[in-house]
Amino acid sequence: MIKAYFDSPAFLQAIDQIRLDRKLSWYQVTKATGLDPNNIRRVGTREKNGFNSNAVAALVLWSGLDPREYMKWKNS
Repeated sequence: MIKAYFDSPAFLQAIDQIRLDRKLSWYQVTKATGLDPNNIRRVGTREKNGFNSNAVAALVLWSGLDPREYMKWKNS
């Protein structure tokens, strides 16, 4: 069976690189996005109950990343 998934660790790594390139702290990112720091941390995990699509949306808008780059197919 083939299923789709979002590569959240890679997405958070890209967010972190943008943060570093812009010389921002995580605190500044939370203020710019309106996110709680725990929501950003959960984006980088694959916990089924921790993934927050609204947090991903806020980070996509803030960063300008194309979320389709992090959507993958996986054979199971």
